[in-house]
Amino acid sequence: MSNDLGREICGNLPTGESREWLVTNGIGGYASGTIAGLVTRRYHGLLIAALKLPLNRNRGLSDREDHLHVATFETQLKVGESLTLVVSTEEHPELDGNTALDAHYQYQQQLINRWDAAHNLKTTPSWIRQLVWAADQFIVNRPLADAPDDKTIIAGYPWFGDWGPDTMISLPGLTKKNGFQAPSFLRRLLSRV
Repeated sequence: MSNDLGREICGNLPTGESREWLVTNGIGGYASGTIAGLVTRRYHGLLIAALKLPLNRNRGLSDREDHLHVATFETQLKVGESLTLVVSTEEHPELDGNTALDAHYQYQQQLINRWDAAHNLKTTPSWIRQLVWAADQFIVNRPLADAPDDKTIIAGYPWFGDWGPDTMISLPGLTKKNGFQAPSFLRRLLSRV
């Protein structure tokens, strides 16, 4: 998945700082910011790790910030050069950028293959692919002792965990024929009520 926003957007600071991006990691953490590279909101960062399960996130904003500045990176790239920066909470992350990117593309293709099979399609239009990939960002791993491969939905990044109206409203759209088992999620949610 790629988005080419062009110089007219990226080269214009007021426009670039008003457009935001979000990428999730499938375990409750995320990265977000503006396309201008500015940290304009308290929840922006390259790695907002879910060290506590997303269930423990509170609604709204706290009265304190807990930003941690670990390092500053600086480099100069020439035209055509690229740089891969790995930031992870995994014990053994993939450090080869090309290998990690290839694995990500394979995962995205698996999502589309599953969608195609569920809808008897030979080819999925690009706008549907974008929606399938976007929906997958909100379905995260939630291993339990009796269900180590279980998943849940976090519908309100960065504030909400897997509870409440946002999650319930998003449930049909995020789970429809994509292989996510909503019944186990619903049983777990209802057990907390």
